[in-house]
Amino acid sequence: MFELLRNSDPVLISRLDAALKAAGIRCFVFDIHTASAYGGALAAVASRMMVADEDRGAALQVLASIEADACGD
Repeated sequence: MFELLRNSDPVLISRLDAALKAAGIRCFVFDIHTASAYGGALAAVASRMMVADEDRGAALQVLASIEADACGD
């Protein structure tokens, strides 16, 4: 498994999850419930988006497109 992203923003995690699934990439979100405890006030615990090692390249491209879209590029 490859850790694609570690982040505490539930909107970003959700958006990336949907984009990966739309691209046919199976992904897993670890620590989602721990990270959202106390309304996200525990910044020390972030959710981790994981993908299979063989999907690493494609998943990085999806992540890059999400980040570019968020920046308005």
